[in-house]
Amino acid sequence: MADGQLEVILKMAQTINPQIESDRHFEIDLEKWRQLPAGTLGCEVARFLDEQGFEPIASGDWIQRNHDVWDVLTGLSASTEDEFILQAFTRVQVFRPSCAILV
Repeated sequence: MADGQLEVILKMAQTINPQIESDRHFEIDLEKWRQLPAGTLGCEVARFLDEQGFEPIASGDWIQRNHDVWDVLTGLSASTEDEFILQAFTRVQVFRPSCAILV
């Protein structure tokens, strides 16, 4: 799939995705998470973000802010192909119209 097509799909998904309001506060302190023992979720999320050159997602709903955590939990990479697989996984876990469209 061409990058332009992916951008259009992602923009459409963002447009129709209902925002889930949540009182859950989720903040990643990478410095603290890097100090956790190897193999722990926090340490592995920090490693994933560092390896990809990503910053923690600080906007959007709770599911969007946890996206990179789901990458680590599922063992998926940040590749385009794996992102589509993660959308299918997300679709099974929660109802999100954008996931269904992408899948």
